[in-house]
Amino acid sequence: MDLHKLKAEEIRGFEMARSVELEHQIRRALHDARMDIYNPAARASGKIRGLKRSLARLLTLRGPAAKPVAKAPAKPATKRAKTSK
Repeated sequence: MDLHKLKAEEIRGFEMARSVELEHQIRRALHDARMDIYNPAARASGKIRGLKRSLARLLTLRGPAAKPVAKAPAKPATKRAKTSK
């Protein structure tokens, strides 16, 4: 399976565990492709674009309910003293 040519129909058929595994594979392939740019013999700019699109498709179709959202801890409210001039 070409990671940079994933279609929405293929992604919809995946289970959640397969989807997470595929996300890690795409991110790793994207990292490797970005590092290959510095090697003049292996230019992969088109592959990078395809990997980014596949990753976006995968995350979009997985939906917001499946994404773990890490919320920042709430900051305590502080009152500022008013200064009069």
